[in-house]
Amino acid sequence: VYDMVVTGWRLYPGAVSFQSSNRWDIAGAAKFGFRTVWINRADQPDEYRDLPPGLILPSLEGLLAGA
Repeated sequence: VYDMVVTGWRLYPGAVSFQSSNRWDIAGAAKFGFRTVWINRADQPDEYRDLPPGLILPSLEGLLAGA
């Protein structure tokens, strides 16, 4: 799925910012090379420490603050 983004839009993985509240999805995107933001709404522990997110936010509001 991640490859469809870079192939379809002709982008490098590092040019893509991927946000999700699912930590497993952030791990996959990070492994692929995307820049990642984990929306950790429930303050869950990080189960994928070997594939850290670029940023951790408690809600989507944090994304708007940087816009």
